[in-house]
Amino acid sequence: MAHSFANGQTKPQRTRIQQGAVSLLSGLKKSAGGYLVEVMPFPYTVEPKDADSIAQFVAMLSRAPSVAIAVGARESEIKTIGGFYEGGEIDLMVYVSSNNARNAQIGRLEIDTAGLAADTADPGLHIVMDHVKELLLGQRLDSGTDIKQVKPHREYEIATLQQITIWCQVYKVTVLVQLDEFRTVQQLLTSLRFRAATNPAEVHLPAAKTDHNTVDVNVDDLA
Repeated sequence: MAHSFANGQTKPQRTRIQQGAVSLLSGLKKSAGGYLVEVMPFPYTVEPKDADSIAQFVAMLSRAPSVAIAVGARESEIKTIGGFYEGGEIDLMVYVSSNNARNAQIGRLEIDTAGLAADTADPGLHIVMDHVKELLLGQRLDSGTDIKQVKPHREYEIATLQQITIWCQVYKVTVLVQLDEFRTVQQLLTSLRFRAATNPAEVHLPAAKTDHNTVDVNVDDLA
């Protein structure tokens, strides 16, 4: 079964944002000639004082240097009265980790001798974070017009442990949602069922013929 949405897309905005960021940063992976062991989508956000989430992060991303990408909180604002036009900002969380085991260096921030000797070695957090920022800032993570460019917000430390150091970069991504104001529950259900049961490449249902001077009824023209 294929799902689609009112904006014509076949994936939700959060998925498209996360996948777009992973794609942009994958050029830093060792397999592409870079220095990152892994660039991966991450299922949850990690907080500095949350020991359990930090431990799970280290267990899932024990090989460093790596980057994990999560989609966090969303703030919304209704933009218009006629129709439903919502503008929101979604937090894009980029977790950057660096390996402290080499030379017993705790908190690997700057590049060391081994990093200088090979472009594929762990260069330290300062270099990784700047490269990530250069690749993301101002970029569109999806071709759809409902997802806008990446904007910087803040950076902060998650944890500095014996084996690994983790920092977080937070970016803001503006997203837009526009729906028809005059919709009955039955119209919504019919539309969702139609989009779930048909090929996304096929034409969508025509707009409902609604007389705004009367009480809304189910008037989808399915002919």
